[in-house]
Amino acid sequence: MRQTILDLGKRKARERGAILITAIMVIVVMLILAIPFLFKLSAENRSTERAARALMAFNLAEAGVDKVMWELDPYHKVSTTDTEAIVWDFTGTNAVGLISGLETSGGNVMGNVQVVLTPPVGVAPNPETRNLEATGMVPFIADNTVNRSVRVSLERYYKSIFDVGFFVDEYFYIKAAFFLDAYNSKDGAYGASLAGGGTNSLLPDVYFGSNSYISSTNPNDPGEATWVIDAGGGSSEVYGTVMAGGDAAEDYNNGTATTPPDPSLIGDVISVPTDDIFQGTEDRLVMKQEYELPPVDVYNLPPKEILGSIPSVGDWFEGYNATTPESSTGYYADRLTRAPLQSEIELAYVKNTFSTATNGNSLTPANNGVYTSFRIGNYGTSGTLNISGGDVVIYVTNYGSVPASDGNAASFYMGKNSSINIAADSSLTLILGNSSFVVEQGYNINAANPAQPANCVILGTNQFTIPPTQKIDNLPNKISSVDNLRIPGLMYFEHAQSEGNIYSAMYVPGAHVTTGQGQNHMNFYGALISKSMDFKVQVDFHYDKALADLMIQTGGYEFWKIINWAEVVGGN
Repeated sequence: MRQTILDLGKRKARERGAILITAIMVIVVMLILAIPFLFKLSAENRSTERAARALMAFNLAEAGVDKVMWELDPYHKVSTTDTEAIVWDFTGTNAVGLISGLETSGGNVMGNVQVVLTPPVGVAPNPETRNLEATGMVPFIADNTVNRSVRVSLERYYKSIFDVGFFVDEYFYIKAAFFLDAYNSKDGAYGASLAGGGTNSLLPDVYFGSNSYISSTNPNDPGEATWVIDAGGGSSEVYGTVMAGGDAAEDYNNGTATTPPDPSLIGDVISVPTDDIFQGTEDRLVMKQEYELPPVDVYNLPPKEILGSIPSVGDWFEGYNATTPESSTGYYADRLTRAPLQSEIELAYVKNTFSTATNGNSLTPANNGVYTSFRIGNYGTSGTLNISGGDVVIYVTNYGSVPASDGNAASFYMGKNSSINIAADSSLTLILGNSSFVVEQGYNINAANPAQPANCVILGTNQFTIPPTQKIDNLPNKISSVDNLRIPGLMYFEHAQSEGNIYSAMYVPGAHVTTGQGQNHMNFYGALISKSMDFKVQVDFHYDKALADLMIQTGGYEFWKIINWAEVVGGN
């Protein structure tokens, strides 16, 4: 019996051993079978992780495109605290930038972005284009990265030169007081009640400024500032944003300067009596690029889109070929460097002199042409000029063979209390060449109803420029003496006992705009862009936002738009 029990115990022990061996063998077989699956699962995990990082790199590449487009937008402010700034290298043909250490909102580093921006290509009249390629780089294994790239094609475009309302290339100085705001003539007259409430005035979302950054060229010696509003009587208010630094920004964008304009200097560049004159959250900004002031080409004045079309001034000249202008003869070859010769003008457009005293007070398109003298009234004498019948184009200049100095320039003059009135269905385009522009006190330029600034466009050619040797800080007090100087590029408005009113879009990039001493101020409605301004009386300047649609002269800030987008095939 005991032997039987022992045999049973041994048999059970052997059975347990066999089961253990079998279990081990099954486990081994299962491990052998599982190893490929484990390797496959690891590869799939890595592939999944790589795909996730590739998507992250692609998103970084697109973010790089957005960042460059943000930098190219002229209305985004310069910042010295941007933690994800593009560090540019301009040493090669292309501008190469790097954004290092982009982080998530939680502070985790995602990777880097490299951007490559090619120089603009293309010749007018075709728009310029350039390419932008952005590559997102996300760390993966060891020193390797997962890269994805996108490439976009950009096309340059400009808005109206009057997209900015009040602008000087060099400096602005006002001795008395200044009021600067905006309205929109599409919504009625300045100060009118708006349908949704409020009044048509004090609009703050407008820009004004100067290309200069630090300038000592002001004849009134305001110091090193570009914009100076002095404390000499009256109160000043500015609604909108004043910008400066275009010259410094252009140097940086071209790679000739190593640092962008410094925002901390803007308070020194724009000098005001007290900071409370600014009526807004953003009042002074550093510009990101230069505001381009292109020359006025009298051969190719663009259409005035609001009112229809201005007659092509090119048609006024002998030998002009509208189909292929580059094959034109005569004046065309150096049209931007000199005024036309009389022999180069079609006979029908040689108008010589005009005076309301001898020629009457009415102008129609039949009077379009080139004048060497244009007078509305005379010294101390009022005159009225009525514009009707359509688009009237007047070009006031001396001829190309006459020097642009020595008192030989042509003359545009308005006598005391003189007026220019423009009918609702008409417009006046006044082109100033080798000419002076002198206006006596009490003037009203396009001030009669409907008083639309877009109806009165004043343009200055390259000849309407202050000669480099001409001093303009000590002009005579007598208005006739100022007129007799015949200083080309001088726009002189007398202010004694009477104020003046102007409704105009005025683009005179080489001119100096100034006033005489006086008790009354200038009321300017519209837009004014010039080389420099020096006001000795109070100026109330009201920018008309409707002029941003006036495409008679394009220029100003350079904008780029995306016209094509593609992912670059390949990558790591």
